[in-house]
Amino acid sequence: MNIATFTLGPFETNSYLAFCPETRKGVIIDAAFEVSVLLVAVKHKGLEIVHVVSTHGHIDHVCGTGLAREVTGATFLMHQGDLEILLHPERDFLLMLGLEDYVPVKPDGFLFEGQDIAFGNESLRVVHTPGHTPGGVCLLGKGLLFTGDTLFAGSVGRTDLSGGNQEELIRSIRGKILCLPDETVIQPGHGSATTIGEERRSNPFLG
Repeated sequence: MNIATFTLGPFETNSYLAFCPETRKGVIIDAAFEVSVLLVAVKHKGLEIVHVVSTHGHIDHVCGTGLAREVTGATFLMHQGDLEILLHPERDFLLMLGLEDYVPVKPDGFLFEGQDIAFGNESLRVVHTPGHTPGGVCLLGKGLLFTGDTLFAGSVGRTDLSGGNQEELIRSIRGKILCLPDETVIQPGHGSATTIGEERRSNPFLG
């Protein structure tokens, strides 16, 4: 699996392009602000995007979904638990970002625990990790995990927004993420990549 990382927008959100080098089929993970930069890479690499997948429904991870779907013809997938967050973003937040006319894109399908998202000869498995949001998911590949805003290098996702739950978040991380091998690479929604082993040893929120 080939991966390209694009850090986009005012919140420096990590959008990912993951694709099968043999078939040139791929997925976009978290279509953020300025997703057009990522779409240029899709065209340059000659890729066929099968799905646009969101790890959760916060606007900095979904606001580029409409454009990405329009340009690529891909289907938009997310967990149903975040549908309300997706469809009803906080008005004050939209005004702050200058997105008064923003219209959310409804999913074409919903993700569920254990589902395999296939693209060419590659796939990612859905791991439901509620806590940051009710429908937050991580995406597990061979030796790597896209964690969205569930787990970061040295930190965890905030839980003070609507639908957040600190205890549930820590349960998700301990029960579904820290059980993975130490060498598993974490590709988070913000910040730099890390590993399971590093976070198990040094993340102050998981001690």
